[in-house]
Amino acid sequence: GVTAQLLATDEGGPDWYRFQHPLTAEALLAELTPVDRADLSRRAADAVAAAHPGVPGEWCPLVAKLRLEAGDELAAARLYTEAGRRAMAEGGGGSAVVLLERAEQLVSATGDVRNRADVLEALLYALAEAGRVERAFELAKTLPSHAAGLDPARLTTLHTRLAWAAMLAGRAADGAEQVAAARELAGPDAGDDVTAQLDAVAAYLAMDTGSGPERLRETETLARRAAEAAERVPLPSTACQAWFAVGTVARERDLAEAGAIFEHMRELAERHGQSIWRLYALIGLGGNAWLDRADTSVLRETERDALRAGAVTLAYNFSGILGLDSVLRGDFQAAAEKLTEVQAWARRLQSGSVGRYARMAMAT
Repeated sequence: GVTAQLLATDEGGPDWYRFQHPLTAEALLAELTPVDRADLSRRAADAVAAAHPGVPGEWCPLVAKLRLEAGDELAAARLYTEAGRRAMAEGGGGSAVVLLERAEQLVSATGDVRNRADVLEALLYALAEAGRVERAFELAKTLPSHAAGLDPARLTTLHTRLAWAAMLAGRAADGAEQVAAARELAGPDAGDDVTAQLDAVAAYLAMDTGSGPERLRETETLARRAAEAAERVPLPSTACQAWFAVGTVARERDLAEAGAIFEHMRELAERHGQSIWRLYALIGLGGNAWLDRADTSVLRETERDALRAGAVTLAYNFSGILGLDSVLRGDFQAAAEKLTEVQAWARRLQSGSVGRYARMAMAT
Protein backbone atom coordinates (compact mmCIF):
# COMPACT_ATOMS: atom_id res chain seq x y z
CA GLY A 1 0.00 0.00 0.00
CA VAL A 2 2.83 2.42 0.84
CA THR A 3 4.69 1.51 -2.36
CA ALA A 4 1.53 2.11 -4.39
CA GLN A 5 1.16 5.50 -2.63
CA LEU A 6 -2.25 4.54 -1.29
CA LEU A 7 -1.01 4.49 2.33
CA ALA A 8 1.56 6.41 4.36
CA THR A 9 3.11 5.82 7.77
CA ASP A 10 1.31 7.71 10.53
CA GLU A 11 2.56 9.62 13.57
CA GLY A 12 0.42 7.40 15.82
CA GLY A 13 3.41 5.09 16.30
CA PRO A 14 4.90 1.89 14.87
CA ASP A 15 2.52 -0.11 12.65
CA TRP A 16 0.14 2.83 12.29
CA TYR A 17 -0.82 3.89 8.77
CA ARG A 18 -3.13 6.40 7.17
CA PHE A 19 -4.65 6.78 3.72
CA GLN A 20 -2.84 9.24 1.48
CA HIS A 21 -6.20 10.69 0.48
CA PRO A 22 -9.70 10.38 2.02
CA LEU A 23 -11.14 9.37 -1.37
CA THR A 24 -9.05 6.20 -1.23
CA ALA A 25 -10.90 5.05 1.88
CA GLU A 26 -14.26 5.99 0.35
CA ALA A 27 -13.47 4.04 -2.81
CA LEU A 28 -12.52 0.94 -0.81
CA LEU A 29 -15.65 1.15 1.34
CA ALA A 30 -17.80 1.52 -1.78
CA GLU A 31 -16.52 -1.90 -2.89
CA LEU A 32 -18.03 -3.59 0.19
CA THR A 33 -21.50 -5.04 0.40
CA PRO A 34 -23.63 -3.78 3.32
CA VAL A 35 -23.27 -7.18 5.02
CA ASP A 36 -19.46 -7.15 4.69
CA ARG A 37 -19.25 -3.56 5.94
CA ALA A 38 -21.40 -4.35 8.98
CA ASP A 39 -19.28 -7.42 9.75
CA LEU A 40 -16.00 -5.49 9.48
CA SER A 41 -17.42 -2.70 11.65
CA ARG A 42 -18.46 -5.20 14.33
CA ARG A 43 -15.01 -6.87 14.30
CA ALA A 44 -13.25 -3.51 14.43
CA ALA A 45 -15.41 -2.37 17.39
CA ASP A 46 -14.68 -5.65 19.22
CA ALA A 47 -10.95 -5.24 18.57
CA VAL A 48 -10.85 -1.66 19.89
CA ALA A 49 -12.90 -2.59 22.97
CA ALA A 50 -10.52 -5.48 23.71
CA ALA A 51 -7.40 -3.35 23.23
CA HIS A 52 -8.75 -0.35 25.18
CA PRO A 53 -11.02 -1.50 28.05
CA GLY A 54 -13.61 1.12 28.88
CA VAL A 55 -12.91 2.82 25.50
CA PRO A 56 -11.32 5.97 26.96
CA GLY A 57 -11.01 9.32 25.17
CA GLU A 58 -11.66 9.42 21.44
CA TRP A 59 -12.08 5.64 21.28
CA CYS A 60 -15.59 5.96 22.74
CA PRO A 61 -17.25 7.93 19.89
CA LEU A 62 -15.24 5.87 17.37
CA VAL A 63 -16.58 2.60 18.73
CA ALA A 64 -20.07 4.15 18.84
CA LYS A 65 -19.79 4.91 15.12
CA LEU A 66 -18.59 1.36 14.40
CA ARG A 67 -21.42 -0.19 16.43
CA LEU A 68 -23.90 1.93 14.49
CA GLU A 69 -22.41 0.80 11.16
CA ALA A 70 -22.62 -2.77 12.43
CA GLY A 71 -26.37 -2.27 12.95
CA ASP A 72 -26.34 -2.28 16.76
CA GLU A 73 -28.18 1.00 17.34
CA LEU A 74 -28.76 0.48 21.05
CA ALA A 75 -25.06 -0.19 21.79
CA ALA A 76 -24.14 2.84 19.68
CA ALA A 77 -26.60 5.02 21.61
CA ARG A 78 -25.14 3.91 24.95
CA LEU A 79 -21.62 4.72 23.78
CA TYR A 80 -22.63 8.13 22.38
CA THR A 81 -24.33 8.83 25.74
CA GLU A 82 -21.18 7.92 27.66
CA ALA A 83 -19.04 10.03 25.32
CA GLY A 84 -21.46 12.95 25.83
CA ARG A 85 -21.33 12.63 29.62
CA ARG A 86 -17.54 12.64 29.53
CA ALA A 87 -17.49 15.71 27.28
CA MET A 88 -19.86 17.48 29.68
CA ALA A 89 -17.71 16.63 32.71
CA GLU A 90 -14.69 18.06 30.87
CA GLY A 91 -16.52 21.31 30.14
CA GLY A 92 -17.28 20.63 26.49
CA GLY A 93 -20.94 21.62 26.47
CA GLY A 94 -21.16 22.01 22.68
CA SER A 95 -19.50 18.65 21.99
CA ALA A 96 -21.67 16.98 24.62
CA VAL A 97 -24.86 18.23 22.98
CA VAL A 98 -23.81 16.89 19.55
CA LEU A 99 -23.01 13.44 20.96
CA LEU A 100 -26.09 13.23 23.18
CA GLU A 101 -28.48 14.41 20.47
CA ARG A 102 -27.10 11.63 18.25
CA ALA A 103 -27.80 9.16 21.06
CA GLU A 104 -31.31 10.59 21.56
CA GLN A 105 -32.14 10.14 17.87
CA LEU A 106 -31.02 6.51 18.00
CA VAL A 107 -32.94 5.54 21.14
CA SER A 108 -36.05 7.39 19.95
CA ALA A 109 -35.98 5.27 16.80
CA THR A 110 -35.78 2.04 18.86
CA GLY A 111 -38.64 3.08 21.16
CA ASP A 112 -36.62 2.03 24.23
CA VAL A 113 -38.13 4.17 27.01
CA ARG A 114 -35.56 3.39 29.70
CA ASN A 115 -32.52 4.11 27.54
CA ARG A 116 -34.13 7.28 26.21
CA ALA A 117 -34.52 8.50 29.78
CA ASP A 118 -30.79 7.86 30.36
CA VAL A 119 -29.96 10.00 27.35
CA LEU A 120 -32.44 12.77 28.22
CA GLU A 121 -31.08 13.03 31.75
CA ALA A 122 -27.65 13.93 30.37
CA LEU A 123 -28.91 15.89 27.36
CA LEU A 124 -31.15 18.27 29.34
CA TYR A 125 -28.17 19.23 31.50
CA ALA A 126 -25.84 19.67 28.51
CA LEU A 127 -28.37 21.81 26.64
CA ALA A 128 -28.78 24.06 29.69
CA GLU A 129 -25.02 24.57 30.05
CA ALA A 130 -24.63 25.20 26.31
CA GLY A 131 -27.33 27.89 26.47
CA ARG A 132 -29.88 25.97 24.39
CA VAL A 133 -32.70 26.08 26.90
CA GLU A 134 -35.55 26.21 24.39
CA ARG A 135 -34.36 22.91 22.93
CA ALA A 136 -34.39 21.44 26.44
CA PHE A 137 -38.03 22.46 26.91
CA GLU A 138 -38.95 21.08 23.50
CA LEU A 139 -37.56 17.71 24.56
CA ALA A 140 -39.38 17.94 27.87
CA LYS A 141 -42.70 18.07 26.02
CA THR A 142 -42.01 14.55 24.77
CA LEU A 143 -41.76 13.19 28.33
CA PRO A 144 -45.45 12.48 29.06
CA SER A 145 -45.73 9.94 26.22
CA HIS A 146 -42.87 7.99 27.73
CA ALA A 147 -43.55 8.54 31.43
CA ALA A 148 -45.63 5.40 31.84
CA GLY A 149 -42.59 3.21 31.31
CA LEU A 150 -40.37 4.99 33.82
CA ASP A 151 -39.99 4.58 37.56
CA PRO A 152 -40.59 7.67 39.77
CA ALA A 153 -36.87 8.02 40.61
CA ARG A 154 -35.95 8.45 36.94
CA LEU A 155 -38.75 10.94 36.32
CA THR A 156 -37.68 12.86 39.43
CA THR A 157 -34.18 13.25 37.99
CA LEU A 158 -35.53 14.41 34.64
CA HIS A 159 -37.74 17.05 36.29
CA THR A 160 -34.72 18.19 38.34
CA ARG A 161 -32.59 18.56 35.22
CA LEU A 162 -35.32 20.60 33.56
CA ALA A 163 -35.63 22.83 36.64
CA TRP A 164 -31.90 23.63 36.34
CA ALA A 165 -32.33 24.50 32.66
CA ALA A 166 -35.22 26.81 33.55
CA MET A 167 -33.17 28.48 36.29
CA LEU A 168 -30.29 29.20 33.87
CA ALA A 169 -32.76 30.73 31.43
CA GLY A 170 -34.21 33.01 34.12
CA ARG A 171 -37.56 31.17 33.99
CA ALA A 172 -38.01 30.91 37.75
CA ALA A 173 -41.71 30.01 37.62
CA ASP A 174 -41.03 27.09 35.26
CA GLY A 175 -38.15 25.99 37.48
CA ALA A 176 -40.29 26.05 40.62
CA GLU A 177 -42.98 24.03 38.84
CA GLN A 178 -40.42 21.38 37.87
CA VAL A 179 -39.00 21.21 41.42
CA ALA A 180 -42.51 20.80 42.84
CA ALA A 181 -43.24 17.96 40.40
CA ALA A 182 -39.95 16.28 41.31
CA ARG A 183 -40.56 16.56 45.07
CA GLU A 184 -44.03 15.07 44.70
CA LEU A 185 -42.62 12.11 42.76
CA ALA A 186 -39.73 11.66 45.21
CA GLY A 187 -41.98 11.55 48.27
CA PRO A 188 -41.00 12.15 51.91
CA ASP A 189 -38.66 9.15 52.15
CA ALA A 190 -36.33 10.10 49.29
CA GLY A 191 -32.63 9.43 49.87
CA ASP A 192 -29.69 11.83 49.84
CA ASP A 193 -29.04 11.17 46.14
CA VAL A 194 -32.45 12.62 45.24
CA THR A 195 -32.85 15.36 47.86
CA ALA A 196 -29.34 16.73 47.27
CA GLN A 197 -30.07 17.40 43.60
CA LEU A 198 -33.46 18.92 44.35
CA ASP A 199 -32.21 21.15 47.17
CA ALA A 200 -29.30 22.39 45.03
CA VAL A 201 -31.61 23.61 42.25
CA ALA A 202 -34.15 24.97 44.75
CA ALA A 203 -31.36 27.01 46.37
CA TYR A 204 -30.66 28.84 43.10
CA LEU A 205 -34.36 29.43 42.51
CA ALA A 206 -34.67 30.89 46.02
CA MET A 207 -31.78 33.24 45.23
CA ASP A 208 -33.54 34.43 42.06
CA THR A 209 -37.08 34.80 43.38
CA GLY A 210 -36.82 35.82 47.05
CA SER A 211 -36.18 39.24 48.55
CA GLY A 212 -34.27 40.64 51.50
CA PRO A 213 -32.22 38.72 54.09
CA GLU A 214 -34.71 35.83 54.10
CA ARG A 215 -33.84 35.09 50.47
CA LEU A 216 -30.16 34.61 51.35
CA ARG A 217 -30.94 32.55 54.46
CA GLU A 218 -33.17 30.17 52.51
CA THR A 219 -30.62 29.88 49.70
CA GLU A 220 -27.78 29.07 52.08
CA THR A 221 -29.83 26.59 54.12
CA LEU A 222 -30.91 24.65 51.03
CA ALA A 223 -27.46 24.79 49.41
CA ARG A 224 -25.53 23.67 52.51
CA ARG A 225 -27.97 20.79 53.03
CA ALA A 226 -27.55 19.80 49.38
CA ALA A 227 -23.74 20.04 49.48
CA GLU A 228 -23.39 17.93 52.63
CA ALA A 229 -25.81 15.27 51.37
CA ALA A 230 -24.10 15.17 47.96
CA GLU A 231 -20.67 14.64 49.53
CA ARG A 232 -22.09 11.76 51.58
CA VAL A 233 -23.50 9.91 48.53
CA PRO A 234 -21.12 10.95 46.82
CA LEU A 235 -22.42 13.13 43.96
CA PRO A 236 -19.44 15.42 43.20
CA SER A 237 -21.22 17.37 40.46
CA THR A 238 -24.18 18.20 42.72
CA ALA A 239 -21.86 18.98 45.64
CA CYS A 240 -19.99 21.53 43.51
CA GLN A 241 -23.27 22.99 42.26
CA ALA A 242 -24.45 23.49 45.83
CA TRP A 243 -21.15 24.83 47.19
CA PHE A 244 -21.16 27.50 44.47
CA ALA A 245 -24.49 28.79 45.79
CA VAL A 246 -23.14 28.73 49.38
CA GLY A 247 -20.05 30.68 48.29
CA THR A 248 -22.17 33.25 46.46
CA VAL A 249 -24.20 33.93 49.61
CA ALA A 250 -21.11 33.93 51.87
CA ARG A 251 -19.53 36.61 49.65
CA GLU A 252 -22.22 39.04 50.88
CA ARG A 253 -20.73 38.97 54.37
CA ASP A 254 -17.08 37.86 54.06
CA LEU A 255 -14.84 37.51 50.97
CA ALA A 256 -12.38 35.29 52.85
CA GLU A 257 -15.12 32.83 53.84
CA ALA A 258 -16.44 32.78 50.27
CA GLY A 259 -12.91 32.25 48.95
CA ALA A 260 -12.43 29.20 51.18
CA ILE A 261 -15.70 27.71 49.93
CA PHE A 262 -14.83 28.31 46.26
CA GLU A 263 -11.36 26.82 46.86
CA HIS A 264 -12.91 23.69 48.42
CA MET A 265 -15.23 23.48 45.42
CA ARG A 266 -12.31 23.80 42.98
CA GLU A 267 -10.38 21.00 44.73
CA LEU A 268 -13.48 18.79 44.73
CA ALA A 269 -14.07 19.43 41.02
CA GLU A 270 -10.44 18.68 40.11
CA ARG A 271 -10.37 15.52 42.24
CA HIS A 272 -13.44 14.12 40.50
CA GLY A 273 -12.70 15.36 36.97
CA GLN A 274 -15.60 17.87 36.95
CA SER A 275 -14.11 20.45 34.58
CA ILE A 276 -17.32 22.43 34.15
CA TRP A 277 -17.60 22.96 37.93
CA ARG A 278 -13.92 23.83 38.12
CA LEU A 279 -14.78 26.73 35.79
CA TYR A 280 -17.63 27.74 38.11
CA ALA A 281 -15.22 27.67 41.07
CA LEU A 282 -12.84 29.90 39.14
CA ILE A 283 -15.61 32.40 38.38
CA GLY A 284 -16.13 32.57 42.16
CA LEU A 285 -12.43 32.97 42.93
CA GLY A 286 -11.94 35.38 40.03
CA GLY A 287 -14.95 37.41 41.13
CA ASN A 288 -13.48 37.68 44.62
CA ALA A 289 -10.12 38.88 43.25
CA TRP A 290 -11.96 41.49 41.16
CA LEU A 291 -14.08 42.76 44.06
CA ASP A 292 -11.16 42.78 46.50
CA ARG A 293 -8.25 44.04 44.36
CA ALA A 294 -9.73 45.00 40.94
CA ASP A 295 -7.70 42.06 39.58
CA THR A 296 -9.30 40.64 36.40
CA SER A 297 -6.51 38.23 35.39
CA VAL A 298 -8.31 35.07 36.64
CA LEU A 299 -11.58 36.17 35.03
CA ARG A 300 -9.94 36.83 31.65
CA GLU A 301 -8.00 33.57 31.64
CA THR A 302 -11.04 31.52 32.66
CA GLU A 303 -13.26 33.26 30.07
CA ARG A 304 -10.87 31.92 27.39
CA ASP A 305 -10.93 28.45 28.97
CA ALA A 306 -14.75 28.43 29.02
CA LEU A 307 -14.96 29.41 25.34
CA ARG A 308 -12.43 26.73 24.36
CA ALA A 309 -14.43 24.15 26.32
CA GLY A 310 -17.72 25.18 24.68
CA ALA A 311 -19.24 26.32 28.01
CA VAL A 312 -20.99 29.26 26.32
CA THR A 313 -23.26 30.29 29.19
CA LEU A 314 -20.31 30.49 31.57
CA ALA A 315 -18.13 32.35 29.07
CA TYR A 316 -20.73 35.10 28.72
CA ASN A 317 -21.04 35.31 32.50
CA PHE A 318 -17.35 36.20 32.51
CA SER A 319 -17.87 38.65 29.63
CA GLY A 320 -20.63 40.44 31.54
CA ILE A 321 -18.41 40.91 34.60
CA LEU A 322 -15.54 42.16 32.43
CA GLY A 323 -17.95 44.55 30.73
CA LEU A 324 -18.91 46.03 34.10
CA ASP A 325 -15.21 46.25 34.97
CA SER A 326 -14.68 48.43 31.87
CA VAL A 327 -17.62 50.63 32.97
CA LEU A 328 -16.13 51.13 36.43
CA ARG A 329 -12.75 52.00 34.89
CA GLY A 330 -14.41 54.63 32.67
CA ASP A 331 -13.61 52.79 29.43
CA PHE A 332 -17.14 53.18 28.09
CA GLN A 333 -16.43 52.34 24.44
CA ALA A 334 -14.89 48.95 25.32
CA ALA A 335 -17.71 48.34 27.80
CA ALA A 336 -20.42 49.12 25.23
CA GLU A 337 -18.87 46.78 22.65
CA LYS A 338 -18.57 43.88 25.07
CA LEU A 339 -21.96 44.36 26.73
CA THR A 340 -23.76 44.75 23.38
CA GLU A 341 -22.32 41.37 22.35
CA VAL A 342 -23.38 39.80 25.66
CA GLN A 343 -26.91 41.21 25.37
CA ALA A 344 -27.25 39.92 21.79
CA TRP A 345 -26.15 36.45 22.88
CA ALA A 346 -28.49 36.48 25.88
CA ARG A 347 -31.46 37.42 23.65
CA ARG A 348 -30.59 34.78 21.07
CA LEU A 349 -30.33 31.95 23.59
CA GLN A 350 -32.84 33.41 26.05
CA SER A 351 -30.49 33.44 29.01
CA GLY A 352 -32.39 35.59 31.49
CA SER A 353 -29.75 35.93 34.22
CA VAL A 354 -26.93 36.92 31.84
CA GLY A 355 -29.23 39.34 30.01
CA ARG A 356 -30.27 41.07 33.24
CA TYR A 357 -26.65 41.46 34.35
CA ALA A 358 -25.64 42.94 30.98
CA ARG A 359 -28.55 45.44 31.06
CA MET A 360 -27.58 46.51 34.59
CA ALA A 361 -23.98 47.06 33.49
CA MET A 362 -25.09 48.97 30.35
CA ALA A 363 -27.35 51.21 32.46
CA THR A 364 -24.45 51.89 34.82
